[in-house]
Amino acid sequence: MERGTALCVRVEDGAPGVALAGGLLMSVRPPRYEISWLAVGAAFQGRGIGGLLVRSALRNLTVAPGTVEVTTFGPDHAGRGARGFYEHLGFEPTETVSANGSRQRYRLNLSGA
Repeated sequence: MERGTALCVRVEDGAPGVALAGGLLMSVRPPRYEISWLAVGAAFQGRGIGGLLVRSALRNLTVAPGTVEVTTFGPDHAGRGARGFYEHLGFEPTETVSANGSRQRYRLNLSGA
């Protein structure tokens, strides 16, 4: 948590030990970063928690230019909401990472400005 590679949002801004509304894990290998895991509890979806977690993680990055990557559902999968979520945050689809197209990598370029 102190390195900014794991972030969480607790229910009602609770103290440690209170249930989580969402969380994010990030792999940090500058200049390449990867969102390894992002989850928001079903009861908390649609409230901006996922975007808050991603934007908070991006603010903690210290090396630019670089890239942030995430692998999510491909276009043939029912998880199209995840694709739209990352596109809304500025990520662009890149290569398909599974033979049947069910997983796709997204990339966000970090500028040095």
